Parts: sequence; C-alpha cells; structure tokens
Amino acid sequence: MVKSDDYRLYLEERFKEQRDSLNEIKVGIADINSHLKQLNGKVVEHEKYIVYANGVIEHRRKQAEDFEKKFVEIEEEIKKHPVTCPNFSEIKAIKDDLEEYRFFKKYPKIAALLILTIVVGSIYFFLSTRSELKGLMKRVDMINTPVQMRDGSYVLYPSGMVCDSLINEGGNK
Repeated sequence: MVKSDDYRLYLEERFKEQRDSLNEIKVGIADINSHLKQLNGKVVEHEKYIVYANGVIEHRRKQAEDFEKKFVEIEEEIKKHPVTCPNFSEIKAIKDDLEEYRFFKKYPKIAALLILTIVVGSIYFFLSTRSELKGLMKRVDMINTPVQMRDGSYVLYPSGMVCDSLINEGGNK
C-alpha cells in the first residue's frame, strides 16, 4: 500500500462522498426502523383486539347455540301443552261458551236484526200495556165513584153496601 499523504487525501475525499451517502442511508434505515417499531406496536394492539374480538364472537356463538337449544325445547313444550295442560277442560268449556258471541261477531247483521226485533217488541208491549192501563184506570175511577143509595146515603162503589137488598137481609131497615 501507498503511504503517501496525497493518495490518502485523495481516497478520503472519494470515500467522503460515499461515507455521507452511507450516513444518509443509515439515517434512513434508522427512520424506517423507528417507523416499523411504531407499526409493530400498532399491529400488536390490533392482534390483541382481534384475539379479544374472536373470544367475544366465540362466546356469542355459544350463547346463540344455547338459545337455539332452549328455543327448540320451549317449542316442543308448547306443542305438548294442550295435551298436558291441567286447565285444558276449563279452557275448552270457556271456548264452547264463547261460540254464541263468535256467531254474532261473525254475523253482525243477524245480531242487529235481533236487537231491532227486541226493541220493536218492547215498544209494542209498552204501547199495548199503556192502552190496557188506561182502561183499568177508568174502572178504578168507577170504584171510587160515590153511589147514592135508596135511603139517600152515599157509598163508594163497591165498598160499603152494594145493594139495598143486602141491607134488608142483614135485618137492618
């Protein structure tokens, strides 16, 4: 190797540019490394969240399966309930009792006709009873009419003595 200062200076000058380029590359690599560390930190956080989310999803799946099993069991119980229900006969009796009401709900014109017939019949009954009461009131007025007897006394008809002949039978007069 050459031990001359000029050659050494020449080499240092040539390698200085390369050293500066190398330093720039080192700084760039350091920046990239710091950026990768940040990204790796975020990736680790995302991985933790993904693990947590997968756990939650798996838990929800198990819950959904449990609910589905319970739903199937309840459906089967509902299907069996009319057979095993202790109140089934009472419910059937109530259902049979409500058939008349369902009839009127199904045929409202018949219900309206029935109500109209009852109302018209009630009005007719009221009017006929009223005319009979007028005739009865005339007869009641006759009951309280004073009747002059042969002896000149007044008696309310039919109270007191109805006929003079009855008085004679009793020995009076």
